[in-house]
Amino acid sequence: SFAPADNSFIQFSDNDLFDISSSDDFTVEFFFNPNTLHSANLMGDYNASSSDYFMINMNSNSSSRIIYVYTGNGAALSKTYPSGAIEAGRWHHFALNRNSGTLTWYLDGTSIGTASNTTSWNVNEFRINKAHNGSNTTFDGLISNVRVVIGSAVYGNGSTITVPTSTLTDVANTKLLACTTSDLTLDA
Repeated sequence: SFAPADNSFIQFSDNDLFDISSSDDFTVEFFFNPNTLHSANLMGDYNASSSDYFMINMNSNSSSRIIYVYTGNGAALSKTYPSGAIEAGRWHHFALNRNSGTLTWYLDGTSIGTASNTTSWNVNEFRINKAHNGSNTTFDGLISNVRVVIGSAVYGNGSTITVPTSTLTDVANTKLLACTTSDLTLDA
């Protein structure tokens, strides 16, 4: 589990492994269970000294229900999810999927929005539970089964996907498979 008080995170460093070109299809997906509803950087690479950063940030308080994807130089794409869609103390699935230039946010199997996107990212470090290299806006909760696939999309462009019901596995073009457990609802 992760808690803001200890600013804990996992970091994977590689100069090329997590790079995403403008033409790459990709999927980043994971399960999460918040202890509280709050704003947090869930994962990615946000380096204040670089303009290439990729970060997934969630603002889940009652007045602002937005999932951001930072696309570089402080710019972000965002989608608002319905009230009550994320609850503290309950497991949720999130997938960010780019297929043929369409970026789709999936929350618990339902699309909460799309955007046309051909951004490229030079991601040198991929952090789970923290993205910003200097700030400590970490997630307060549990994260499980993180999978990053670059070079193909796990999901199509539909309005819904089937949420995995078993541990995520190494599929074609998997660059990162972390925090896996024998049961999706275990803290990894």
